[in-house]
Amino acid sequence: MPAGKANERHRHAHETLFYILEGSGTVLIDEAAIEVTAGDAVFIPRWCIHQSRNTGTDEMVILAVTDFGLTSKLLGNYDQKTRMKVLST
Repeated sequence: MPAGKANERHRHAHETLFYILEGSGTVLIDEAAIEVTAGDAVFIPRWCIHQSRNTGTDEMVILAVTDFGLTSKLLGNYDQKTRMKVLST
């Protein structure tokens, strides 16, 4: 993830373990903002809204380990059934 960038806030049906390989930033899990740097690990429970943000000056590299394969076998088409959808107002 480039310096100063973030991914979308999202949630999904599988659990994820982030291991920070390089760089530093913040991982938002629901309302908790967790500062991370290389060598840190963060666990994201299923269905928690989360977001990764690079707050450093160098690229942040994250290894994400998930149970995606198992979840897909149980739920079928993962993307259609579990991704957050924008709600009309």
